[in-house]
This record gives sequence, structure tokens and C-alpha cells, in this order.
Amino acid sequence: LLYIFSAFMINLRRGFKVYTADDIAIQFEQTGELDLFTANSHGYLGGPVHLGIDEIGHEPRPSVHFGTKRNVIQNILHSRYTYWQQSGLRTYITTNLDMNDIETCYGAAIRDRIPQMFNIIPMDRESRRS
Repeated sequence: LLYIFSAFMINLRRGFKVYTADDIAIQFEQTGELDLFTANSHGYLGGPVHLGIDEIGHEPRPSVHFGTKRNVIQNILHSRYTYWQQSGLRTYITTNLDMNDIETCYGAAIRDRIPQMFNIIPMDRESRRS
């Protein structure tokens, strides 16, 4: 659904790119960089952009780049919370985690910020995955 929403928003000229949490963690492990997902200072616009993160909670925690250990999604959500407060920058996420699991994975601060940053749309039906 996040990919469909992204395509719809692109048509409205308010689009965003979607990355899986696992791909973000792997990119950090390979490059040691998170700039694309936070400040985006090296990107086309030279500043933070709207972003979708699919399946948070399934990435390796911590991710390790040459001995530097980091909970990358926690770090990104902290940064993006600040951008959201300052400028309304949007972040979209999907997860199968409940709020207790989010606190376990990312800490109490992220758990408290989730209801502020996001409209939570629960999908309490049976999975359609085959």
C-alpha cells in the first residue's frame, strides 16, 4: 500500500521515495552513511525530502559499519522528528510491530513520537500474503 500511495502522491507532485528498512540498514553497513535518509545534503535538493520506510522492525539491529554500531531506523526517526517539527517534513512508515515492540526496538522516545508524527492505520484483518 505504501508503494501505491507513493505513486499517487507523485502524480500530485508531492511524491516520496520508498526504501525498505532492511535496505537502509544494508546501505549503512556498506557505506556508513545515512545522509540520504536524514539531511540529504548531497541530494538533488540539498536538503531533507519526504520519505517512506517500509517494514520497520525487520532490519538488523544494530547495523555495523567497520565497528560502528548503530540502530539506523531509530537514528533516522529521531532526525526526521526534528525536521517534522521544524518544517512539517513527512515520513511514512509501515510495520507489523505494536507500540510495545516499537519501544523495545527503538526506545521510549520513538514510541512517544509515533502518535505525534504519524496517522496510525491499523490493519487488523488476516494477512493476504500467500
